[in-house]
Amino acid sequence: LSGGSDSICLARVLYELRPDYELELAAVCCHHGLRGEEADLDVRFVEEFCKQHEITFFKKYEDVQRLAEERGLSIEEAGREFRYETFRTIMEEQGYETLAIAHNGDDRAETMLFHLARGTGIAGLCTMEPVRAFSEGTRLIRPLLWTKKSRIESWLRERNIPWRTDRTNLS
Repeated sequence: LSGGSDSICLARVLYELRPDYELELAAVCCHHGLRGEEADLDVRFVEEFCKQHEITFFKKYEDVQRLAEERGLSIEEAGREFRYETFRTIMEEQGYETLAIAHNGDDRAETMLFHLARGTGIAGLCTMEPVRAFSEGTRLIRPLLWTKKSRIESWLRERNIPWRTDRTNLS
């Protein structure tokens, strides 16, 4: 749960569905150590959101710049590895079975364009799967995969649900 519109929307939808499906919700906020005080404020925002919605809250800090240098990765790749390693560890320690990720339709289109630019074959055009195995005995789901980001933000505005905007996503 980053605090951005996509993750806040997903958390709120799952929160609203919690009684009907007997969901036990937890959120993981990963601080990448890249945006200083802005990122600190994002973590505090997410922590407060979780308190208000009675969602178990986990946070993890990592110096992703250092991690990228150590592993010979781009910052984006190192950040992704940090997040997914953190999710796996917490899920294993806490016994959670499902990881919900807030990828949306815009993310899916962007991924397809990246794959095309790299010369992908037909398989690469499929991009993200809505449900897949994550680690042994767990699965990853993407409930917002067919929803446009504009619709997500509209839905949040209609309900006066605030979110944070990571300025690095704008460039």
